[in-house]
Amino acid sequence: MKKTLMLAAAACALLMLASCGGGSKDSSSSGASSSGASSSGASNSDAAKVLKGAKDAAGAFEIIAKQLADGQTDAALSAIDAAVALVKNEKATPESQFRYELTKDGSGVRLLGWADGATFAGTLVLPDTIEGMPVKEIGKMWGDKVTAVIVPEGVTYFGGSGGDSLVYVSLPSTLEEVGDFSGKKLARIDIPADSKLTRIPKGFAAKTGIKSFTIPSNVKEIGEEAFYDCTSLTSIEIPGGVTEIGRSAFDFCSKLEKVTLPSTLKVVGGCAFDRCSNLTEVIVPEGMGKVEWGYNGDDFYGTHLNLKSQAALKAIGYTGKF
Repeated sequence: MKKTLMLAAAACALLMLASCGGGSKDSSSSGASSSGASSSGASNSDAAKVLKGAKDAAGAFEIIAKQLADGQTDAALSAIDAAVALVKNEKATPESQFRYELTKDGSGVRLLGWADGATFAGTLVLPDTIEGMPVKEIGKMWGDKVTAVIVPEGVTYFGGSGGDSLVYVSLPSTLEEVGDFSGKKLARIDIPADSKLTRIPKGFAAKTGIKSFTIPSNVKEIGEEAFYDCTSLTSIEIPGGVTEIGRSAFDFCSKLEKVTLPSTLKVVGGCAFDRCSNLTEVIVPEGMGKVEWGYNGDDFYGTHLNLKSQAALKAIGYTGKF
């Protein structure tokens, strides 16, 4: 597939709010994706209509990006699975497109970014080898014409990506550290539930358009503003083992309706679920111990929690507003 448009490598700066939340740029497995067709309520025939005329994954994701821009969210989400299936026919982007070096231990390759004068658009399938050596680390790969990013197995670090056209990101089970993602059209981030990732970083998917996300089972910490202002997010699965939820992690997630806290939770940063205006239920596991709440204690201010949820939160030490 010929890729010809110039890459615009630019990080998205997110708006900082004065009160609780700021803004910064800083999963679900192949068997449980972050926002699949089944959640959209649209049928396979809808997906076929959306992708009519697409000859490859790049064309399919371009169509989906246009649907998202036009506000046809359900139809677009229903087509993502079909578009992902086309990725297997995509060849890895040529190594000539990248700057790279050996990793510090010399055991593999680190992609540093785009080569000078590199031109690219469409589905970015990152290579798993460079000059016969395994790719283990990848720096940030930003591009306004990139619609999907596929990170191969074997990669342990990925610095993140974003852009005006980005719709889909696939991360590997080998991932140990990840950066942040941006783009209002970004509708889905897939990562195996058993990945090696132990921390969701600051601003991980802030201000993106993801609808749901299953945090991998090995994660212990959800960073500050990780899902800040994700106004399409309706569900989030927090696994047992998570001990800390950072400041404003889910602030302004206005469509979030229900949250189940893990029994392992020890610390919640200020305004973690602040201004989640449709949040009506928080499930607190029986026998859960006391939790240390944020600096101002108003982690659920602006929500509409039912009385049972309010009582359960008070039982584990919450004294803030609802």
